[in-house]
Amino acid sequence: MGEHNEPLNGELLEDLRRVDRPMDPSAAFDGRLRNELFGDGIAVGLDARATRRRSKVPAAMTAAAVVVTVVAAAVLLAGRDDRQDVVYGVNQDPAPAATVEPGLDTAAARTACQAFTAQAFGDLTQVQVAGPNNATYLPTLDAVVAAANRLDAAIVQLGDDLTAAGLRDPEFTAQSDRARRSLTKTLGFASEGRLPNAQEEMGQMDEHLEPMARALIQSGVTGCVL
Repeated sequence: MGEHNEPLNGELLEDLRRVDRPMDPSAAFDGRLRNELFGDGIAVGLDARATRRRSKVPAAMTAAAVVVTVVAAAVLLAGRDDRQDVVYGVNQDPAPAATVEPGLDTAAARTACQAFTAQAFGDLTQVQVAGPNNATYLPTLDAVVAAANRLDAAIVQLGDDLTAAGLRDPEFTAQSDRARRSLTKTLGFASEGRLPNAQEEMGQMDEHLEPMARALIQSGVTGCVL
């Protein structure tokens, strides 16, 4: 601060002692304060100091607004529920609530589902047989006919096994019948030599298998992926 430090400090202390008698600072004090803080050429009178004080008010208000915004955002983020909705199936519909049918042997029902999965698609997967790109895996009429017959037999066996396990669900039965009618249509196209049509019909089977699985879940048969 230079050679004026001690005189400036002394006069400030003297001003503090006289707070009960407010008065304007002397011209000499005002000049030294100007030089110490800003250098020559900048007015630091009472009006200038008042202007600086006023200029600090908007900045302080802006800073306070920023703090309030940040705190509010933090509270909202902390309270946000990050859980995601459970989705089911190809169309991401909400999973239906399970209500176990009275008398249903759920263990036997799950075993029936596992047997269906092992039988229905042979050495291929469900997507390869019943998906829209099945022509790659079922390139001939014979391949389509074999796949359709195998899946139809598996659906019939699944229905029999679930009935033995105590399932009495008309919705599952209705969806199973729809799936079998589609397979009959596939076999009809194949018998006419219409390979592309047979492949296309077979490739829509997922649209029938999914409602079957949903019906089983509603009946309390869990873990049955069709």
